[in-house]
Amino acid sequence: MKRRSNGLKTLPQILISGDYYGDEERLFADDRGSRLDVALRV
Repeated sequence: MKRRSNGLKTLPQILISGDYYGDEERLFADDRGSRLDVALRV
């Protein structure tokens, strides 16, 4: 997990399709900016 998150220790650590995505702040920001669907390939 440390390797996938580049050593970051924030929680939660979100993985999408096995790739490190970030923390909840990025998740919420991308959801508001309509970029989350692209990451989820929806």
